[in-house]
Amino acid sequence: MQVHRAKTKSPAIRSPSMIAEVKPAMNSMPEVARAVVSDRNVLIAVEAVLLWLLFFGVVIDPLRAAWRRQRGAATLSVGRGDQSWAQFAFVYGVASVALTWMVSASNAFAGYKVSLILFNVSSTFYLSFLNPWSRNALLRLLARARRMEEY
Repeated sequence: MQVHRAKTKSPAIRSPSMIAEVKPAMNSMPEVARAVVSDRNVLIAVEAVLLWLLFFGVVIDPLRAAWRRQRGAATLSVGRGDQSWAQFAFVYGVASVALTWMVSASNAFAGYKVSLILFNVSSTFYLSFLNPWSRNALLRLLARARRMEEY
């Protein structure tokens, strides 16, 4: 099967000035998109979110809890059942595998991959199993996901 292409002799289509005007607009968008979704920038964004969650869980939430206790708020203690702990283990497993895979697949931070993986896995373990604020947040998120309706 042969494809026949029509040859145009229109000077407007082949004008070098027109090509020069269109080329920067066409080339700049992919470069911006490539810069936004580059391995380095995505890893920095993911690590920043993990650092923020860790900072909130380690520093902000205990300060907020102490402030509430100081103002006379009631404190309560909850014993978690097996189903909750299984959900925490599932979230930890998925998050640690995903974060480890992201760091391993990227060459953006060559030479620091082991440190990043150790930080990610230990932070995810702390947030999934040891920090009460993040455990409650995980349960709220999972409960909301269960209530979602399929369309």
